[in-house]
Amino acid sequence: MLMRTRLLSHADVERLVQNSKVYERAGALLLCTVMEPLQVAASIVKRRRRLDWARFLNGWQTVTEMGCLYIAPLDVDCLNRALFARSDSHVVTGLWPAVCGQRLPPDQAVRRLTLRPSEQTWWEDELYAEMEAWYGEVCAND
Repeated sequence: MLMRTRLLSHADVERLVQNSKVYERAGALLLCTVMEPLQVAASIVKRRRRLDWARFLNGWQTVTEMGCLYIAPLDVDCLNRALFARSDSHVVTGLWPAVCGQRLPPDQAVRRLTLRPSEQTWWEDELYAEMEAWYGEVCAND
């Protein structure tokens, strides 16, 4: 039986860190990009959240021990796959237009590169579309 995947926003990650029990019965593998925990941590450091650093670290440890959250990285392999546009014969034709020459905030560019569907990603293509819908206002100026 294939488990469905649930994409988490940075607000979802913050809620998960604050109360992991909320997601214990989600019946899904939880997925976020590397940007979500980074944004939560940055907002704590800048004191824009009620969550303090000690609670964040404690909650984060609990979440990682649960083993149900996959954090999609933007490692060198992922960047190399995602950054370039390719022809049908897999020949590089240039930089991927969805992230190059755009007026995207860096966090959204990282999300696009991280979640870009490819033969090497295991998550559904719909999750990329879901992420785009969340940040549609930001991307509307593309």
